[in-house]
Amino acid sequence: MERSRFYDICTKSESGRYVVVVNHGEHALVDSCAGDHLLVVTVKGEKRCWDYHECDDLHRPGEEFPWG
Repeated sequence: MERSRFYDICTKSESGRYVVVVNHGEHALVDSCAGDHLLVVTVKGEKRCWDYHECDDLHRPGEEFPWG
């Protein structure tokens, strides 16, 4: 993921919006950000710390989700 997208995800997460990211095929909800890492909660409820360089977000085009 690009750094600018990482900052955008952190901003959305801090404002209480739900953001889902993928790391090596595993999906998780972003809880917060710390340094270059995303603090996430996986589908199984596990808390993890992922380097944003290894993640992709599930961003959708504005036409599909205009509030996202």
